Amino acid sequence: MCEKIPSTELADFDNAVRSTGYGSFHYEILAVSALSIISMGFQNGLSSYVFPAAQCDLNLTSYELGILNMAFMIGGIASCFLWGALADNFGRKKILILSHLLDATVTLTCSMLPSLLTMLICRFLNGFIIGAPGSIIFTFIAEFQPPKYRAPAVCCCGIFFTLSWLLLPLTAYVILPLEGIDINIAGIIILVPWRLFLIVLTIPEFLVAIWLFRMPETPKFHFARGDHKTCLEILSKMYSINTGNSPDDFPVKQLVEEVRVMEHQHGVDCNGIHC
Repeated sequence: MCEKIPSTELADFDNAVRSTGYGSFHYEILAVSALSIISMGFQNGLSSYVFPAAQCDLNLTSYELGILNMAFMIGGIASCFLWGALADNFGRKKILILSHLLDATVTLTCSMLPSLLTMLICRFLNGFIIGAPGSIIFTFIAEFQPPKYRAPAVCCCGIFFTLSWLLLPLTAYVILPLEGIDINIAGIIILVPWRLFLIVLTIPEFLVAIWLFRMPETPKFHFARGDHKTCLEILSKMYSINTGNSPDDFPVKQLVEEVRVMEHQHGVDCNGIHC
């Protein structure tokens, strides 16, 4: 006869995630994801504030301003199919960390550049790189959520993109009119308000990257790759943080595909014979 496994020990992925409860861990995932989305919104909207302010310093024409804006969009289009494939192969967390660090570094570099050509290259790279969180972050959020909260969590985090477009002009309003902060750097770059504005906008991205280092990869990523052991370890950690119990108390001990759970519940073995 087939040995009956206790129902609490055998679960498919959705039921296992449901068993972790909902609490501090999920709120932290939502918080770091919200900051990532805000950073993404900043990048998408900063050209409207930075380049008009930089027009005099760099002697830009209206045509050149348009080219700078276009470079960002071309970069985004060029990478639209890339990041999802990389995330499926290397993990959502790794790509998010890498992209935020790279994008912040490029923006920081952009704040120091003295010419149109170099800024054009940087804006193209910004558009290319920021496509990563744009493609991945909502998947990252969803793969930690129980089925009941999956859609609401994604929708709630989407609000933060709109919020970023409210925070961006407020930040610009505070920084761009500043006077008396012209700092000469090595006789080449003068740190004027619009450059300081770019530097300030890198702070959320660096914070997101650092924050993500302490977060695990999504359990769904490991489950999809057949690494059920690592998936269970992450789910156990989620359970422990949410409930305050030991990870060893996590009720699910074995992950299986949904069809196998149904077979088990109906007492059917691999050959379709009732036990």
